[in-house]
Amino acid sequence: AKRHRIKPANASSHAKVSEPCQRRSILACLSLLSSTYLIRPEVLELNEIRFSSESLKFDEAMPELKENHPLLVQEYEVQKKNHDLKMKHYQEMLGLYESDYDE
Repeated sequence: AKRHRIKPANASSHAKVSEPCQRRSILACLSLLSSTYLIRPEVLELNEIRFSSESLKFDEAMPELKENHPLLVQEYEVQKKNHDLKMKHYQEMLGLYESDYDE
């Protein structure tokens, strides 16, 4: 792998930034900062609206979740028993597989 070395910078490689360019940069930063400050209340209000809508969705979904909870628990138990049966079968087959090679 070829590695590129970073050459040390000399004085001629750096161009001096002109004063009008520096002013434009400062003005751009200040305008960005001020516009961010002016937009901040609207962003906070939108976040509050979003949080309240999520709260309403949660409040509407909660009774259905409470109603379906026993059914979901039963489904989980059935899936767990099915998994346990598959694991037991796998262990038995693995034992048979290993015993065939031991003989």
